[in-house]
Amino acid sequence: MTLPSVSLALAVGLSALASFDRLPASARDLSRPEHPGCITVAPGARASAARVIAGCTRALRQPSLSPFEMAALHSLRAAAHAAARNLPGALADLSHAARMAPRDPLIARHYGSMLHRTGQLDAAEAELTRALRLEPHAEVWLARCAVRGDLGRHREAIADCETAHATDPSERSTLLTARAYLAAGRLDSALLTLKDAARSNPASVEIRSLLAATLKASGPGEHSGHEAGGEPQSPAAKASRR
Repeated sequence: MTLPSVSLALAVGLSALASFDRLPASARDLSRPEHPGCITVAPGARASAARVIAGCTRALRQPSLSPFEMAALHSLRAAAHAAARNLPGALADLSHAARMAPRDPLIARHYGSMLHRTGQLDAAEAELTRALRLEPHAEVWLARCAVRGDLGRHREAIADCETAHATDPSERSTLLTARAYLAAGRLDSALLTLKDAARSNPASVEIRSLLAATLKASGPGEHSGHEAGGEPQSPAAKASRR
């Protein structure tokens, strides 16, 4: 193996990707100083997705690459394919990466998400479930929530979103959890989730927008209760006042 050739291809790839921190761990690890194939990336360097793909393709022709390095290169090339909107190419590379590094939870996460993006819902659910077995993570719960929602299995989708939101109550988990509730017809739960989030994160435009739309859909009774600062009323609570 010729490390400089592999390192050069990866350096070109890493410098081209704005979302470097979202790449699978195997690709990121190759850029750390303690790794023997350490990569140095020139500050501010830019390369097109086509250059990344070409560089990774050349590097993959090197003899005697380890499975780790092959997984890293395929992961990088997948990210470049995705940036170029070539989803089948990204899916093929992530499939290779998952075979080369079957214990890498981030590769499994990205592969499952790409299966979802290409409409392979059952396969996506299976791969994301595998990723959760490797490493439970809020983002993977959310990804599987989205898949299960698209499969029409709203109760399971809500369970995934609630787990993610309890682990990491981020803006993304708030929005996905609220939408999962809405898809299942649980308007009160969606309102409670959004109202709590709007109180703790008033600067979030997306949360406030979804809250406003949900309040509008809920009718004047819920809307007035929210404006007065009260909690949304459940149907049972409303019935008890009659």
